[in-house]
Amino acid sequence: MLTIDRLRLHLPSGYRHRSAAIGRLLAEELARIPLGRDLQIENLRLPSITIASGESDRRIARKITAAVAQRIETSKPEWPMAGTSPAQR
Repeated sequence: MLTIDRLRLHLPSGYRHRSAAIGRLLAEELARIPLGRDLQIENLRLPSITIASGESDRRIARKITAAVAQRIETSKPEWPMAGTSPAQR
């Protein structure tokens, strides 16, 4: 299961009125990411994602989700979440 404590989403200025819908769809899409391991990542930054004119909110959410999944897959955990904290290592 993926838990996100805080998410900051920056969209182009013309997409402001669509941000709530994109945020909801993004949450749905992120919930579908299969995680093969438990980990904690304090900060995950994504590169800029190109959004073509006329793309649906769902397609935008899927593009962001794909970028998140790729970063999670290649990131090193801050510490394993198997019941330990950095102080317990």
